[in-house]
Amino acid sequence: MDWTNLAGKALFSGAVIVTASEIAKRSAVFGALVISLPLASIMSMTWLYNDTEDTAQVADFAESILWLVIPSMLLF
Repeated sequence: MDWTNLAGKALFSGAVIVTASEIAKRSAVFGALVISLPLASIMSMTWLYNDTEDTAQVADFAESILWLVIPSMLLF
């Protein structure tokens, strides 16, 4: 993976977070809605598939996310 690709992913992912933060400044409900969407998971799976083209690895990653959502609820 080259640095340009990595920088592009970082900028796009950061833009999603900044956008959600700006939306939350105007409306807490809409900001919460944007943040509650599994955008980070979807972007991560997309990046992983684009880098590896291995559907088994993406499926394993998605299953791991599913199992780790449950304990992460303790943080709320």
